[in-house]
Amino acid sequence: MNNRKRFRNEAIRLAATLLFLAGMATGAHADGLTTQQGDAILNELRQIKQLLERQQRPQPPQQPQAPPTEQVKIKLPPSIFLGKADAPVTLVEFTDYQCPYCNRFDRDTLPELVKKYVDTGKLKFIPMDFPLDFHKNAMKAAQATRCAGDQGKYWQMRDALLREPKAVEEGNFAAKAKDVGLDEKQFQICMDDQKHAPAVKAMMAAAQSAGISGTPSFVIAPSGETLDGIKIVGALPLPIFEEKIKEALAGVKK
Repeated sequence: MNNRKRFRNEAIRLAATLLFLAGMATGAHADGLTTQQGDAILNELRQIKQLLERQQRPQPPQQPQAPPTEQVKIKLPPSIFLGKADAPVTLVEFTDYQCPYCNRFDRDTLPELVKKYVDTGKLKFIPMDFPLDFHKNAMKAAQATRCAGDQGKYWQMRDALLREPKAVEEGNFAAKAKDVGLDEKQFQICMDDQKHAPAVKAMMAAAQSAGISGTPSFVIAPSGETLDGIKIVGALPLPIFEEKIKEALAGVKK
C-alpha cells in the first residue's frame, strides 16, 4: 500500500473514532462533554490534521540508486554489433529470450541508449546470448536469431522474439521466420543442424568467465579486444546506464 492510501485510511479511521467519541459523549452526557472526552476529541483532530498535511506535502523525487559494480575482464567471441566499429565504449548485454527483465531492458532502456550513444558514435552495443537452463526454449531462440542473421535479419528476429515472449514459450520460431521475411527452408535447415549452437556456447563460456550467472547482465568498458570494465546485473533504470557509460567515456578521454 502506498503512502497516500495509508494516510487516507488512517484519516478515515481517526474520523470514525472521533464520531464514535462524539456519539458516546452525546448519548452518555446530554448536558455536554467531560473535560477528558473533549481532550480526547481534540487529540484525534490534531492527528487528522497532521495526517492530511503530510499527505498534501510534496514528496522529494526518489533518485535511482546505483548498484554495486564489479570490475571484470572479458574476451568476447565474434558477434554482431550495433554502432560504429571504432566507438570508444562498448556495452555488452548477456540475454535470455525467455527472461522478462531482458524484455524490459530491450523495450524501455535500449532504444534511448541507441539514440543518445550508439547513433552518435560513442557506444558500440554487442548482444551476447546466455540462455538459462530452466528456460526450455531459450537456447533455440538464441540460435534462431543467429540463423536469421545468416540472411541479414538478425535484429528483426531479435526484436520479434523479445517483444513477443509467447512465441518463444511456444517454440514458434518458424512462424517468426516467416513474419520477418526469411527464406523459411534455409532457416529451418540452419535450426535443424544447430549451426550456431557452438557460437552460443562460446558466448555462455565468456559470460561465465566474468562471473555472470543471470540475465540480463551487462559489461561496460572501453572498447578493445579484451574488455576491462564493470559488470552490471539487472534491467536497471536508464540513468544508471547513462552514468556508467559517461564514466567510461570520461576515462577514455583522459
